[in-house]
Amino acid sequence: MNMPRNSVFSAKHVISLVLSLCLLLTLTVGAALADEVPQPEGGKKFETNWAADNCLVEIDYEEEGYRVCITRNDTTDPMNLTGDQWQYNCHYDESKDALVSMHSERSSFTVGESSEKIFGEPKYSELDPEGTNAVFTISADGKLEWNDPRDHAGDGVQFSNIGNFKGNWKSDAGEAETVSVKIQWNGTSREEDWFYTVWVTRGATDAETYTVTLANCDYDAATGKLSGTGSMTVFTKNAQGEYDSQDSDENAEVIFSKTEDGKLLYEAANGIVLVYDVLAD
Repeated sequence: MNMPRNSVFSAKHVISLVLSLCLLLTLTVGAALADEVPQPEGGKKFETNWAADNCLVEIDYEEEGYRVCITRNDTTDPMNLTGDQWQYNCHYDESKDALVSMHSERSSFTVGESSEKIFGEPKYSELDPEGTNAVFTISADGKLEWNDPRDHAGDGVQFSNIGNFKGNWKSDAGEAETVSVKIQWNGTSREEDWFYTVWVTRGATDAETYTVTLANCDYDAATGKLSGTGSMTVFTKNAQGEYDSQDSDENAEVIFSKTEDGKLLYEAANGIVLVYDVLAD
């Protein structure tokens, strides 16, 4: 039986449409399943910041893997600051209870006049050849260890957990009070000299009154809290629309912890929740 030309045309389009819908459904389901891949329980203990000997290790979980960034500063010449940075893409190996790299990159940098890092061409940036995978483990006393077959840069070094607090934070959309927090890590070669500098601004900076607290804080890995006591300054708008400042006689307590979803909890302010501010300077 002969089928009319317009019927053949319609059938082809129906088949094409069905195939397109099947492809779209496959991609959508695949993406959804990828997003739902849970972080390995054994890998969660690695996801924080670590420090030792003018060296900072930042470990973050991203989708199905871990990003490890290691920055080591050379401070032998204060007038010519340089350093190296290693970046690894890793997976969690349950049998070793370790993070194992799949891709590695190493670059050197100099520090410019405005403190920004100026990177040169990578010394290497490639999938790890057999036998060159970096391996990260945590010792019985809670120290991070870095086995680096390429450069042996981690030989004999143990990194202490310093928490993941540095950066700029702002009060979550649901909070009634406007709060912004800047947290800066101050690391040296001596662990006993490590501390965080914290600036806490409570109230909008164009309000009639707002306060700024400056504190040096220490991190307690056992409790997961960042705490300290600082000085508070009160800013009040005068008749000319400018701000007068007055130092408070009272010390301000500063206590922070992290929520399970990575937000900052300002415990000393009735549990105000803050989110990371990617737009802040």
